[in-house]
Amino acid sequence: AMGGAMGLLLALLLAAGGAGAMEFEMVFQTKCLMESVEPQQLVVGDWAVVAKHAGEDPLALKTVKVESPTGEVVYQKEALEEGTFVFTAKEEGDYKACFTAQSLDAARRSKIDVDWKLGVAAADWDSIAKKDNLDRMGTELKKLEETVKEIHEEMLYMRKREEEMRDLNEDVNSRVAVFSGISLALCIGMGVLQVMYLKRFFKRKKVL
Repeated sequence: AMGGAMGLLLALLLAAGGAGAMEFEMVFQTKCLMESVEPQQLVVGDWAVVAKHAGEDPLALKTVKVESPTGEVVYQKEALEEGTFVFTAKEEGDYKACFTAQSLDAARRSKIDVDWKLGVAAADWDSIAKKDNLDRMGTELKKLEETVKEIHEEMLYMRKREEEMRDLNEDVNSRVAVFSGISLALCIGMGVLQVMYLKRFFKRKKVL
């Protein structure tokens, strides 16, 4: 019972660990997916091209490329039907995976299966269990420990971003206040100048 409860808790915690398995049809020759990744987060993506219609052989893709938010290519393969990209994110942001078919006709006859995992969900727990001599319960405890650690780091990261946004808002608010003060002073000054000009004008016209 305890193992089942722990497994359920772990499954719920890992549910937020990435985009998960997806399948999509290629309407155009190139199809791109984007996933938001945090710095130093492990990313693993298993992909495969599948024939859209039963009985047809899958057509190898022309290229599969994954780029960082700044455009750096972190994975690129050509003329394959399936593969796996693995990297550790150097920077925060949206990482883009693009799948390009050999032709538009080939694209319309193909589907792409992608299983995109992040962080704890991306780790090879079978290898970790063998390396550390862990049983099933020990492996689940190790997963739980790493998941809690990842959630804690994510909370600290979100708090840091919140502080940065608050500092930015305070800076913007102070600049707006200064700008408003300057605008008010200019309006008052223009009003005073207009009154002085009108007084002189009416004196010249001998109205005052």
